[in-house]
Amino acid sequence: MAEFRKDGSEKVIYSFGSIPVYVNMGELSQYPGYREVAHWHSEVELIAVFSGSMDFSVNGAVVTLNAGCGIFVNSKQVHYGFSPQCSDCRFICALIEPNVLCSYIGGAEKYISSLVNGGARQYLVFNKEQNGGGALFSAIEGLYSSKGGAGGELEALACSFHILYELYISCGADPVGSGADDYNLQALRRMIAFICSNYGDKIQLNDIARAGSICKSKCNGIFKQYLNTTPVNYLIDYRIQKAMELLSCTDMKITDVCFETGFLSVSYFIETFKRSYGYPPSRVRKAGLS
Repeated sequence: MAEFRKDGSEKVIYSFGSIPVYVNMGELSQYPGYREVAHWHSEVELIAVFSGSMDFSVNGAVVTLNAGCGIFVNSKQVHYGFSPQCSDCRFICALIEPNVLCSYIGGAEKYISSLVNGGARQYLVFNKEQNGGGALFSAIEGLYSSKGGAGGELEALACSFHILYELYISCGADPVGSGADDYNLQALRRMIAFICSNYGDKIQLNDIARAGSICKSKCNGIFKQYLNTTPVNYLIDYRIQKAMELLSCTDMKITDVCFETGFLSVSYFIETFKRSYGYPPSRVRKAGLS
């Protein structure tokens, strides 16, 4: 189950023990409505698409990723992948905590700082057939292949530093585009943090807006600008995602899952879950789907 820090950033469970790296193969069909719930974390994220395609949003900017393409998302950017056509996409997702990782090698901080700190690029789209993107794509594949293998931790370290090197060459030495934080993005992070911490309680629009220290109208505008949704719909999507996690990872009754995730009506919960995933929550419990 996904965990979150007090600031609302996702707490990543790493794939190699104490090495701050996560990697896994994923499909959009595992998310409600073929859409991730928007999130952010201190780690940089890399997506490499192997089949199908997806749209990917970073702070409200949307790009299309086809097979053979990928994206680097810098630290603390609000992002999510989705498919408006509800078509599937198979991809590797890798997350690297560069500031912790660079402590393994003396002198690496100056390179990491220019890559991820204030003013650095928010994201970078790459293609394995163009402009050095092939080396980055291959390094992501290598990182995924290192899972479970002999010497996997060493290979993961090597691949991670190779990825950071390729990113530094591509954008770290001469950043293009502004990664500078603005007030609206800071407010959005605070509101996401509030939802992540309080989704099981009764929450109204005014509560979400108050968490961002803004009015309700501004709150609606920020969610529309960055996430193309409303605050209330984001809350519902998040509750449904948490419900899926509880149904998949615990033996809680469906009624208990409903109330645990903030829904006040079992019938509305079942209807909303079915609309999001295409099947009722009882199917998850009976078939062990995740």
